Amino acid sequence: MTVTTTLGEVAEFINGLAFKPDDWTEEGRRIIRIQNLTDQTKPYNRSTRKVDEKFVAKPGDILVSWSASLGVRKPT
Repeated sequence: MTVTTTLGEVAEFINGLAFKPDDWTEEGRRIIRIQNLTDQTKPYNRSTRKVDEKFVAKPGDILVSWSASLGVRKPT
C-alpha cells in the first residue's frame, strides 16, 4: 500500500538564526554555516549568544540550506 503525504505532515521545518560577526566569539557553541557543510576544513565560528533549544542541531537532524547552493555529493 502506498501512502502519499506532504513533508509538513511528517517533519518539522525550523528556519535557522542569523548570527552577525559581532555575535562570534572564541568560546561557546559552534555556529553551523553553509561553509561548514560544503567544506569540512573551514573552521566553525562560535557564539555564547543564548538561543532557544529548538535552534540547536542534534544527532539525526537534517540540515537544509534555504539560501545557498550546497551542491550534490555522494555519501562516503
